[in-house]
Amino acid sequence: MRFELLAVSIFVAGTGAAGVKLGIVPIPDQMAQAVRALGGDLAQLKTVEINPIRAIYDNVMRQVTTPEDNNARLDRLGFHGSAVPPADFSAMQNAMSKPLPGVPSSFGANTAAQTQQFNNRMEDLRNYGRNPAGWHGPPPQ
Repeated sequence: MRFELLAVSIFVAGTGAAGVKLGIVPIPDQMAQAVRALGGDLAQLKTVEINPIRAIYDNVMRQVTTPEDNNARLDRLGFHGSAVPPADFSAMQNAMSKPLPGVPSSFGANTAAQTQQFNNRMEDLRNYGRNPAGWHGPPPQ
């Protein structure tokens, strides 16, 4: 019952406002005199848009598109940073480019073994996927 009463009252208020705006329903003379006395002009009345989502969207777009400097924004928010000098990694790069003394370079053999192991595993998974009943033992992982 309350919902129906609310819906009817919103409908009546909306149609009344639309009627006043379109000139179908006349504005009382006292209201027009009060508006003129306060310095208003009835010809300049505009439809008020009450859309909170649009208002929030416009506010966020205005904040995002304002050309405020990033440093000014951080200062306004209370973040004060300091300059950090870039690190010098040349010593580390030189150390990594040389092989360690006494340690043989087995990178190529290790890579080949890992590639073969990976290929065997993929073949096992392919065979298990094609025919799971023909697989003996636990499924490949």
